[in-house]
Amino acid sequence: MKTKLIKVGNSKGVRIPKPMIEEAGLSDEIELILDKNRIILQSMQSSRAGWSKAFLEAEEIHEEPTTYFANDWDEEEWTW
Repeated sequence: MKTKLIKVGNSKGVRIPKPMIEEAGLSDEIELILDKNRIILQSMQSSRAGWSKAFLEAEEIHEEPTTYFANDWDEEEWTW
């Protein structure tokens, strides 16, 4: 898509069509990355993005609770 820079105060800006914003998943806060002669607009991502989904998927894999650190001593010495 070809567009022009527009004056915004002492700076310049670009109008981004709503469908492009929605498809890219951009919100009110974005990250600007300068890469050689390109400016990249990127959605801000939380450092824990996707964790909830990963935990749910891991939970589905393990149908029964497992003991991760069980050994012979645990079985012989503990009374349950």
